[in-house]
Amino acid sequence: MIITKSWHDIQGRKYLDLDNIHVKVPFRYNRVTGVDVQGHIPIQDMPTGTQVKAEIRTVKWDGLEYYVLKSICPAGPKDLLSPM
Repeated sequence: MIITKSWHDIQGRKYLDLDNIHVKVPFRYNRVTGVDVQGHIPIQDMPTGTQVKAEIRTVKWDGLEYYVLKSICPAGPKDLLSPM
């Protein structure tokens, strides 16, 4: 997956766009919560165009379905060769 729009805020909620999919990032108490972040770069500092391996789950809320980030890891050279 590629980050098509980096960390942004919409009405106090934090989002990333991964392959043009609008993904919510759980964020409370001024920190990312409930997301397994691997690597040395925080989610907030990952720029647009970064290749990542991410796991996304769908959550139903008020009858609508949302995408929520479960884990993310910047993809290294070895990961880019394997299918995602």
